[in-house]
Amino acid sequence: MDICKDIKSCVLAIYEQAFEHKGTLENTIIPIHSHASYVDDRYLITEQERNHILETTFCSFEPLVLKNFSAKEKKKVVILTKIAEQFESGRSYTEKEVNQILRPIYEDYTTVRRYLIMYGFMERAKDGSSYWMTE
Repeated sequence: MDICKDIKSCVLAIYEQAFEHKGTLENTIIPIHSHASYVDDRYLITEQERNHILETTFCSFEPLVLKNFSAKEKKKVVILTKIAEQFESGRSYTEKEVNQILRPIYEDYTTVRRYLIMYGFMERAKDGSSYWMTE
């Protein structure tokens, strides 16, 4: 028995059930992006949680500036989702272009870049020559 597969099935079942019962911001679960690498309870985030995380972790939304990159998994998902909005779908970026977008957002932009890939928001060529948003 593959326990990871069972946990993923359970999380997806809870997620689907939550969407069947639409409610307030307190209990409405935000959608999981389609290329999430590890679907588990870190993706069970309500609209209210999302809004609170955004308000407390970003200094500014225009331009986008991150105060700190949290070690907490739910916060990472929300932060990365917001940062991923800065990239165009269907476009290929060089590493330099990715860095130019991320550098003003957060000083440790290489960590953010790595997590965008780890969490399935972006992909990159094996040689690191190009990056793109997952569809």
